[in-house]
Amino acid sequence: VANIGTLTYTAGPGYTVSDSFKFQVRDAALFSAEATMALSIIDGTIIPVINGNFETEYGSNTDKTTNWVKLTDWSLDNTLIGSVPIAGAFSSSADGGSKFTRFTFNNAGAEQNLNTNVAVGDTLSVTFNFGKATNAWGGSNNTGVAYFKIGTQYYDQACDVSGQTAGTWKNFTFTTTALNAGALSLGFRVAPSNNNQYVSLDGVSDVSYIPAGGTSTIAATGSPLSALSSTYGTASSPVTFTVGGANMKAGILVTAPTGFEVSLASGSGYDSTTTVGSAGTIGSTTVYVRLAATAPVAGSYNSQNIVLSSSGVTSANVTTAASGNSVSKAALTITANNQSKTYGTTQTTPVTGSTAFTASGLKNSETVGTVTLSYGAGGLLATDALGSTSTITPSAAAGGTFSTANYTIGYVAGTLTVSAPPPPVAASGGTLTTYTTGGITYNVHTFTIGGTFAATVGGSVQYLVAGGGGGGGSTTSGGGGAGQVARGTLAVTASSYTIAIGAGGTGNGGGNGNNGSSSSITGSGSVTAYGGAGGITQGNSPPANSPTLGSGGGGGCYTSMVGGPAGLGNAGGNGGNNGTYYNGGGGGGAGGAGGASVNAISIGHGGYGGVGILSSITGSSVYYGGGGGGAIFGGNVGDETIGTGGSGGGGNGGTITSNATAGANNTGGGGGGAGQFGGAGGAGGSGIVIISYVSGPAPGSYAAWASTNGTAGQTMAQDHDHDGVPNGIEYFLGGNTNTTGFTTLPGVV
Repeated sequence: VANIGTLTYTAGPGYTVSDSFKFQVRDAALFSAEATMALSIIDGTIIPVINGNFETEYGSNTDKTTNWVKLTDWSLDNTLIGSVPIAGAFSSSADGGSKFTRFTFNNAGAEQNLNTNVAVGDTLSVTFNFGKATNAWGGSNNTGVAYFKIGTQYYDQACDVSGQTAGTWKNFTFTTTALNAGALSLGFRVAPSNNNQYVSLDGVSDVSYIPAGGTSTIAATGSPLSALSSTYGTASSPVTFTVGGANMKAGILVTAPTGFEVSLASGSGYDSTTTVGSAGTIGSTTVYVRLAATAPVAGSYNSQNIVLSSSGVTSANVTTAASGNSVSKAALTITANNQSKTYGTTQTTPVTGSTAFTASGLKNSETVGTVTLSYGAGGLLATDALGSTSTITPSAAAGGTFSTANYTIGYVAGTLTVSAPPPPVAASGGTLTTYTTGGITYNVHTFTIGGTFAATVGGSVQYLVAGGGGGGGSTTSGGGGAGQVARGTLAVTASSYTIAIGAGGTGNGGGNGNNGSSSSITGSGSVTAYGGAGGITQGNSPPANSPTLGSGGGGGCYTSMVGGPAGLGNAGGNGGNNGTYYNGGGGGGAGGAGGASVNAISIGHGGYGGVGILSSITGSSVYYGGGGGGAIFGGNVGDETIGTGGSGGGGNGGTITSNATAGANNTGGGGGGAGQFGGAGGAGGSGIVIISYVSGPAPGSYAAWASTNGTAGQTMAQDHDHDGVPNGIEYFLGGNTNTTGFTTLPGVV
C-alpha cells in the first residue's frame, strides 16, 4: 500500500456538528471494501500541558506554572521504560517516549497550573494513560484519579487499572463541564485507599477547551498600518486600527513592538501595552499607535507586529507599514560657557573632559557628560592685557546618557576674557616687603620667629612653610635631614592666624643628632611643615620611618651605615666602611635625597647634603631645606673631603680636627655631621614662614591708573566715559594715579 502521508480536514467557519468521508484501500490488483470515517467537529481551542510525556525531570520542582509539582512527600519522578521492577518494568511507553511517571501510596500525585481562567459552562477534556505496575501487591486496588481544579472546586474521574495486565497501559478520556469560574489546574493522583499503590501515568494530552458560548475569536482591521515618522524626542502623530472579540474569557492585551506605543485615546494614555474590553463580547474598538518619543533613530520600525492576545484564544497581529517608518535626528546645541582668566595667569589648550558648557535641545531628560574646549589666541598668555579675549570652541560631546546617533549637534563658541586680579588681601604681621613683576605688586610677610598674621581683608595667598632642620650626630656622623618645605595656596578669611617657627635640632656629641621641630600656620585654614631627622652616628641604625618628620638624616660609618628613611621629604644618604676610610652620609634635602659617602683614598668624601627646594615667593629665587653634609673619619684633607651641605642652608660635615657647621637659620637646613673626634654635630637651621599675595597694580602703570579711575579691567582701546577718546590716550595724555575722573579732551588733529 502506498504511503499517501497526512491528510488534513478543515471544517467551515462555525461548523460544529459532524461529518464523514468514505475510503478504500487497494493493491496492484484489487480494491478493499468501502469504509467510512466519521468525524465529530467541535468548536474549541487547546490549553497546552507542559511535560505531559514526563520526559523532563519534575519531582523537585515547586513552580506549578512551569511544570508538574508533586502533591505529597511520596517519591515522584520520571522513570525509564524497562527499569527495575519497583518502577513498574513497563516494556514500552504509552506515548512512544522513553520515560513515564509513577505514584506510590496515599494520594501521591502531580498537579500543574494551566495559567487559564474558565467560566461557568466551559467544557474541558483531556486524554491520558494509566498503567499497572508488574510488582503491585496482590489484591491491591490499582486506581488512579484524574481531576480538573477550578478555583478551589475539584472535578475528578477514577480510573481503575486493577484488572489491567501488569506492565501495560490503558487509555482514558476525562471530560467535564465547569459549574464555577476560576483558575484552572490539571492533576493526577492515586485514589485514597490503604491498599492502593503503584499507579503509573504517561501520555497526558493538551486540554481541549470549549467555551460556553463558543470559540473565542479576536478580529482586527487596519493592518498594515500607514507609515509613521517622527523626530527623536517627540512622539509621532498616531495611526489607528480596530480590534474586537467574541466569547472572550478576558480583555484583549495589545502589545506594541519596540519603539512604538499604544493607547485607547488619541492624545493621552500611551504605553507599551493597553487592554481592550473584558470577558464576553468586545465590540470593535479603535486603538491608536505612534512612534514613541524615546524611539531611537537607528531602530527597526518597518513590518513589526503589534500582538493582540488574550486567555484561551489564538493571538492575532497587526503589522506596521512595510516601509517609510522613520525617526529623524533632533537638533542639539552645545555652547561653551563664557569664562574669565585672571591677568598674570595662563590658559592651556585644549582642555578635554570639560563640563564648562550648556546643552540645549536634549530629549527624554538625557544628559551630556563632557566636551573638549579649544582656546584661541588673544587671552592665553600671562602677559595678555586686561580685557583681552580668546574664542572658546567646544567639540567632541561625550558621556552622560545621550547618544550622538540621535542628534545633529551644533557647537557655539564662548569667550575667555582676561580680568583683573581679585581684590587684594589686606594683612599685617612679620616683616613686610614688596616686589613688582608683570605690572603687579606683591606683598610678602616673612616670619623668622613666631607671631600673628592678621588679615583684615580675606582672599587667596601663597605660602612657603619650612620646618626646622635636623642636627648632625657625633663620631663620623651623617648630616641632619632638612625640614619639610610645604608650598601652596591658602584661602584666608578676615581673621588672625598663629605663626609658629620650628627650631633646628641640636647637634649631639654622643649619639644621633636631634630632630628639628615643626613650623605652622594655624587658623581657619592651616598648614604644617615637619622638622627634619637628626644625623645618624657611627654604628647606629636609622630610626623608623615617621609620618611627622621631614627628610631623613645621613647614615653613620662602620656597621650600620644606612641612611634615614624619607619621611615627608627625602631619604638620607648611606655612610661607609672601607678600611681606614669610612665617612658619614649626607642628610636628605627637601628637594632631593642625601648623597652616599665615598670611602677611598684621595677621592673619598662625606656624603653631600640633599638639595633643597627653589622658590621665588619673595621675588627672588632662594633655596630652602638643604640637607646637612656627612663627616669624614680622617683629618688629612688631601686624602678626603668633607660632605658639603645641600643648597638651602645645609651645614657642612666635620673632620677629626674640625667641627661641623650648623644649618643656616630660617632655611630649615640640616646640620653637618661631626668627625671622629670633632665634638658635636652641627645644629639644624630654624624654619621659616613666608606669606605672599597681590597688593595691586604697579604704581604708575595703566592698570593702577584704571583702578584709580574706576575702570579696572578695561583695555586701553575701550572708552570709559564715551567721549570719543580711548582710555589709553587719556592715560598717556596726562593720566596718573591721582586722577579722580575722566575729563573730556579737545579734539585731536
